[in-house]
Amino acid sequence: MKILRTFLGCFLTGLIVQSAWVALVEAYGLIGGWFAAFIIISPMWFLNHYLGLIENEKDGAWIDMAIGIAVAGLVRDLFKVHSFSFAFKVLPVLLAVIAGGIVGGYLAVFVKQGMAKETEEEKV
Repeated sequence: MKILRTFLGCFLTGLIVQSAWVALVEAYGLIGGWFAAFIIISPMWFLNHYLGLIENEKDGAWIDMAIGIAVAGLVRDLFKVHSFSFAFKVLPVLLAVIAGGIVGGYLAVFVKQGMAKETEEEKV
């Protein structure tokens, strides 16, 4: 059931973001992007994380709904173009995103450890 809920959460988020966000930005410009962020991401975050459609184990890696949005974007363009050639064009950006995620995750461990250490010192 957990897999089905996670699939549903990522499916809905990816579908709505990839179909509605660009339309709102094209129609209303920058304010359309902010509006899309509010009316799409807020309810989807509530469903996926607060209500728990995407369930993350306490001792496991955190999976966010952004991965569903990214995969939906890649697959949408794959079906639009009917070719993998676009994937090679975005490879540098994809590698930068992966590298940024690795560095961010690595540094997050140090920040979390530092905050825990400070909290311990304050208690003493």
